Amino acid sequence: MSLSGKITLGLISGIALGLFLGEWAKPFETIGQIYIGLMQMTIVPYIVFSLIGNIGRLSSRELRLLTGSGLLMYALILIASGTVALVLAESFPDIPASRFFSASMVEPAPNLGWYDLFVPANPLKAMAENHVPAVVIFCLLFGVSMSGLKEADRLLDHMSLIAKNLHRVNGMVIRLTPIGVMAIAAHTAGTMSLEEFERLEGYYLVFGVYSLIMAFCILPLLVTSLTTYSYRHVMTAAWNGCLTVFATGSILSVIPLMIDGLNGLFRQKAQDRSQKSVAEFILPLAYPFPNAGNIGALLFIPFAAWFIGEPLDLHEEGLLLGLGFFLLFGKIFVAIPFLLNHFQLPEDMFELFITGGVFAGRFGDMVGAMHFIVFTILATCAMRGELSIQWIRLPVHLSWVVLLLMASSFGIQTVLDRLEDQSASEQKLLTRNSTIRPDHLLAHLVSKEPNPVALAPNENRLERIHRRGVLRAGILVDNLPYSYRNQAGDVVGFDVDLLTRLANDLHVSLELVPYEPVSLDEQLAKDHFDIAVSGLSITFERATKMLMTEPYFVASFCLVVKDHLRRDFEQEASIARMKSPRLGVAVDGLLAESVDEYFPNATIIPLDSTREFFETPPSPMDALVIQAESGASWTLLYPSYSIVNPFNHPIRLPISIAVAGYDRVLADTLNTWITLEKMKGHIERLADYWMSGKDLRPQTPRWSILRNVLGWTP
Repeated sequence: MSLSGKITLGLISGIALGLFLGEWAKPFETIGQIYIGLMQMTIVPYIVFSLIGNIGRLSSRELRLLTGSGLLMYALILIASGTVALVLAESFPDIPASRFFSASMVEPAPNLGWYDLFVPANPLKAMAENHVPAVVIFCLLFGVSMSGLKEADRLLDHMSLIAKNLHRVNGMVIRLTPIGVMAIAAHTAGTMSLEEFERLEGYYLVFGVYSLIMAFCILPLLVTSLTTYSYRHVMTAAWNGCLTVFATGSILSVIPLMIDGLNGLFRQKAQDRSQKSVAEFILPLAYPFPNAGNIGALLFIPFAAWFIGEPLDLHEEGLLLGLGFFLLFGKIFVAIPFLLNHFQLPEDMFELFITGGVFAGRFGDMVGAMHFIVFTILATCAMRGELSIQWIRLPVHLSWVVLLLMASSFGIQTVLDRLEDQSASEQKLLTRNSTIRPDHLLAHLVSKEPNPVALAPNENRLERIHRRGVLRAGILVDNLPYSYRNQAGDVVGFDVDLLTRLANDLHVSLELVPYEPVSLDEQLAKDHFDIAVSGLSITFERATKMLMTEPYFVASFCLVVKDHLRRDFEQEASIARMKSPRLGVAVDGLLAESVDEYFPNATIIPLDSTREFFETPPSPMDALVIQAESGASWTLLYPSYSIVNPFNHPIRLPISIAVAGYDRVLADTLNTWITLEKMKGHIERLADYWMSGKDLRPQTPRWSILRNVLGWTP
């Protein structure tokens, strides 16, 4: 059986095995990781010795030919990729859409690291950290400097010999490809969750169509239109590499396998080995540059714009391709957040991109592999003077491509038109219920009034709580996500669940007493409640008025702004240049102490409630100073707003419990309880549910034939 046959059999067997075993296929992940590691171990050394050894042998004329032909062919492929991406980006229909709930992203934007990525200041460090562009630049300069030097022949011979041996070593590993592919496919098919598809249909559809069109139509037809090679020749040379890349998700590790396919293609037309040498350094040379698969990943930006109901126009899509090309010299995980921010799209959409990348990335890698193969064929033929426009094939190919793109665009619009409207993002917040089990004591809201049972002489509040069997806690009823009313009218939230856990541990019931921010001090003094919560941050001013426990949660400082003002407030320096930015701050003192420190030129506008910022038409404020976790929840109800962190580092805000009457006994007890809750992970789970929007329900086992059909496992 041929290698491609074995790889195909391994892929099919792995999928079948994963579906049969389900989650029991998880151990196969280790085998797959070992295989990928073995495939990667020779890649960077191979690039170094192959590039230097081959470029050093080129004459000045051949170097000029390579530069000219390489740039021309690369531009041709990128133009084709960009055209297809633009056509498909226009395929998103105009249907109602809304945003989704996600955790706040308060970390500063990642540094692009252009210097480390492209400048080989330390070539050995670049090799160790897989900075392939820097490695390639070093090899190019080293190889070009040796070109034409007779004294360098001996060194070049050694480098060619090492590259040849590295290729043989990789060939030994390639024999394990069917096993590695089977293991990876088994693990993926057995453990992959299908829930992510619920909100990514549009992206999967458009990116999948782009990938199939580019990999099996546009790119191969470029070769058949400009050379004498047939479609079958191209696909025969590319099949093993594309299939392996799709299975492994690693283009870098499959470069030798792609070169093998190209060598077989070139040997059909030439008996000498000169073309083989050219192919062996052209393909690694192309690797650091953006490829057609990366270009396709940029389709996530028009998808994100469509998803929130603000689609990009044609001019913006063209700008996207231009910006994206340069950003893709870095990493796609740096490019996407930058582009989301540039086009004023919710930054937390990046989390959705990460989720979708688990599946879409394989298609992108397959397109990337075909890109490198086609580029190598065209550049090699251009250097050899073998390019010739096939005037009979070209019109036919163009006609097929135009018809295919029209049909694909129409099909995408038809499918997406039939999708159900995206559920409103606020529903994910307003329909949330308590995480406490129904058999536990739950909280109920009472009126604003002092505790009906007064303290006995020399009695502390903890003793009264046990004597009465009730814990009274003050809360804000409209402070997302700490305490608020859900769609059913129940008071729920992070702090409500936390208090419920506390009451259950004390074996008492829980009464929630509403308070207003301006009246907190007064109600604590009048014994309306034993403790108070709702995202109370520890400030120096507050510490002088009431006893605060140790922090049970650490929030982050942020600003909430209109989407179109996001870029104006994303940097501290840009805010400092403003004449007098108007910042809304709640009057309860929350964050008020920090505003003057961080924004001395700002005009502070006090607010009675957070909701006032969003519902005052027209708002006299440019931004709202708030906790990032709370701000993210408010933007779900008001999706035209976004949160930004203008600082180079997150500013942390400790969240604590206020204790009435400076009661040290109750405060010490709460401090011990908070420590235990942290150690048990309960507070982290509550934060995951109420702030990050995670589903804490026990995950049902992955469907499998072994469990669901045969019933052999519980």
